[in-house]
Amino acid sequence: MPASTEIQRHLAPLDPFLTPETSDIFLSDDGSVALVRKRALTIVDAPGWGREQFRELLTLLGAAHSNGLLEPRDAAWSGLMELGRLRLRLCCLGHSGGTRLNMRLLPEHIPAPPEIGLKPAIVRRFIEIEQGLVLVCGGTGQGKSTTIASLVQQRANEREENVVTLEDPIEFLYRGGTSLFTQRQLGRDFRSFAQGLKETLRFAPNVVVVGEIRDEETAEIALQAAETGHVVIATLHTMGCADTVRRYLQLVPQERMNSHRDTLSEALQIVIAQRLIRKDGQMRAIREIMVKTPGVTQHIRNGDYHLLNQDIETGSKHGMCFFPALDGRE
Repeated sequence: MPASTEIQRHLAPLDPFLTPETSDIFLSDDGSVALVRKRALTIVDAPGWGREQFRELLTLLGAAHSNGLLEPRDAAWSGLMELGRLRLRLCCLGHSGGTRLNMRLLPEHIPAPPEIGLKPAIVRRFIEIEQGLVLVCGGTGQGKSTTIASLVQQRANEREENVVTLEDPIEFLYRGGTSLFTQRQLGRDFRSFAQGLKETLRFAPNVVVVGEIRDEETAEIALQAAETGHVVIATLHTMGCADTVRRYLQLVPQERMNSHRDTLSEALQIVIAQRLIRKDGQMRAIREIMVKTPGVTQHIRNGDYHLLNQDIETGSKHGMCFFPALDGRE
C-alpha cells in the first residue's frame, strides 16, 4: 500500500474533524486531540484515536519524509502532504512534555471577492493595474493570503497573463483560466524570497505574488520590479496603511532612502490592512484601504506619513476607508 494511502487510512478516526470549518488539528503523544475552528481551540474526544495511533502515525510520516513524499520546508520536522482531497501542512515539535504534531488544513476553494467583502472598486482597480506595488498587511492569521488569492484569481479570470507566485507554503491552488500560473515554494523551489524574486523576473511575469517581504533585499527587488513593468502583490506584518509605508521604507538602505521614497510614491498602488473579527458567530475581515492619489503620492515623496490618514479620511470616493468602529458584539 502506498505510504500516503496508509497514512490516510490511519487518520480515519479523525475524519469527522477534517472539515472546512477546521483550520488546525493538534495531536499529542498522550493521545489527545485539539481543533481550531473559527480561531477558537477546543479539546475533543476522538474514538479510536490514542497514544498508540499517534506513535504509529509518526512512524508513517517519518517513512514518507525519508521517501521524499513530504516536501521539507525548514530545519524543524515539517512538510506538506496531499491525502486524497486534503492538502496538509505538517509541523512536528518536541517539547517538555513529549511530542506534538500540528496539521494545518490548507484551503481547497479560492473565494470570489464578494465572498470576503472586498469592495468592487478596489477589485476593479487591482484588475486594471498595469504595473506597480500592492501590499496586503496585517498580523499572522488575519486572512492576508485569502485576500491575495481572491484578487489574483479574479484578475487571472479576466486577463491573459503570466503569473508567478513565491509562497511559504503554497496554500491555494490557482486555476489558470486564460492566465498561466507558476507556483513556487520556499525551501523546495527557491532558498529565499529575494533569490526567488530575482529568478522569477527572468521568467517574464506580468504578476508576481511575494508571500512576505521580510528583508532589505526583497524590499528593494520588489520595488524595482514594480517600477519596471510588473504588478507585484506582497504581504507585510504591519497593522495600518500609514504604518505599512513607514515599515517598507525602514527595510530599504537608509543611504538610498530619498530615491526609494520617490520610487515607492509612484509605484505603490493599493495598501490593504486587515483584521479578522468574529461577528454573529462567523469570522469576517475588516479592512483599512489606501489607494494611490496625487495627495498620497506627494505625502509619501515628502515623508509626510502622518498626513496619509487625512488622505484616507477624505478618499472615500476612491474606495479608501479606515477600519470600522466595532461595537463589541460577537
